[in-house]
This record gives sequence, structure tokens and C-alpha cells, in this order.
Amino acid sequence: GLEPEQQDPVELEKAYKWITRRGYVLTIVLIFVWPLLSIPAGKFSESYFAFWVLVAIVWGFGAAVIITVLPLIDDQEAILKVLGGMMNWMLCRSPEPPMEYEDDAKSTEMVGKVEIDDIGEEA
Repeated sequence: GLEPEQQDPVELEKAYKWITRRGYVLTIVLIFVWPLLSIPAGKFSESYFAFWVLVAIVWGFGAAVIITVLPLIDDQEAILKVLGGMMNWMLCRSPEPPMEYEDDAKSTEMVGKVEIDDIGEEA
């Protein structure tokens, strides 16, 4: 999920404007500019057409890889946490405390123990 600082409405508005602006530019380029650049070629030869088919296939595979891999990289911490929990469950091990709660793990070790400070009072 999103971190609290990523949920800030100001940051979300900036991100919305950034992606919207680039989306409009890319749309104009792909719908108008790119086809206009092919006009000087006139009638496509078979090899020229094959080149553009190859470009479309490479573009499609590249996009498929990007939209598959980037989310996995972005959420790898959560995915590894889930896989670790599944592995612990399958091997009947007690789960390790999450890394973000290391202080809590240390404090649970102190349960039942009483610390005495220098004055002799319980801490």
C-alpha cells in the first residue's frame, strides 16, 4: 500500500498533473505525429511494413515486461513477508517478529523480568 507521506493530497495532486500531462503528450505523438512521419515513405514496401510490425511487437513485449516486473519490484518487501509467513506455516515454525517492530520484540523479551534502577526502585 501507500505510505502515509504518499497519501498526502498535495503530492497526489502533483502526481495526477504529472501523469495527465505526459499522457496527453504521448497520445498526441502516437495518434498524430508518428503517423505523419510515415507519410514521406508513401506506399509501404514489404520490408518497411515488416519493420513496423517488429516495432509493434517489441513495444508490446516491452510493455508487458514493464507492467509485470515493476509492481513486483515495488512490493517485493510485502511479497517476501507473505512468502516467509507461508514458509513458517508450512514448516510449523513460530513466525519471526516483523522487522519494523524490533523494539516491540525486545520489550516482549523483558516481560516477566523486572529491572531495578540505580536507586533501587522498579523501572
